[in-house]
Amino acid sequence: MKFKLPELDLSSHGYLFCGKEQRKATATDVIYISENRFIVPSLLGRKLYLVNVDGEEFNIIDEISTDGHIDLMDYKDEMIVASNASVDDLEGGVSIFKIINDKITPIKTINGPKNVRLHGCLIIDDKNVIIGSNDERTPALYFLNIETEEFYNTIKFDLRVKDLCFNDDKLLVVASKTSPGGGKVNITDSILYLYDFKSMKLLNKLVFKGQCDALCMAGNDGFITLQCEHSLVHFKLQDSNLIIVLV
Repeated sequence: MKFKLPELDLSSHGYLFCGKEQRKATATDVIYISENRFIVPSLLGRKLYLVNVDGEEFNIIDEISTDGHIDLMDYKDEMIVASNASVDDLEGGVSIFKIINDKITPIKTINGPKNVRLHGCLIIDDKNVIIGSNDERTPALYFLNIETEEFYNTIKFDLRVKDLCFNDDKLLVVASKTSPGGGKVNITDSILYLYDFKSMKLLNKLVFKGQCDALCMAGNDGFITLQCEHSLVHFKLQDSNLIIVLV
């Protein structure tokens, strides 16, 4: 099945290179919120859609314009947390939305730290989230209290943090040496990290070729999108072992 987003491009940014290919970012994330409904942003269209799936038919049941460029998201208990690059530059903040009665309601946008390009998002609970920085100047995990709007903890990384997710009491973080850029990009390695979340002790890591982007888990099966390759890394988490199934 294929769902085609409405063709919108409200950005002044030109094409970026992923490896040797150029592209513009459209549907940057997809999250199912129920068996037959998902949310999807149009980054350059500055839109967020709620879509219903009925067999092979897709119907947009709600859409809103956003104050910036929505990239990766997380969803829990009717709350959406999304990284949001500003219209004028690639820095930005964290946007909070609620889905109530099939309507997307903007709650607020919290400005991010200076020189931080926010990307992956992860909801801890109704007050706390973790945001990954995809900026080569400030690669890190940033812990944010969305009530007080305070960034209260930072864990630095060597590579650009692309995305993160939970698997029971473990935290998985995927990071890359490269990102899309204005010139051709020499694709090197990405790393998948596995932590005990309570202690933040590193349990294992897995190095693989490619420029990673988004990460998700379905049980003990994990999937990482590879920019430039038009493909996925499929891995399994067994205890504290990370095993690649298919690239």
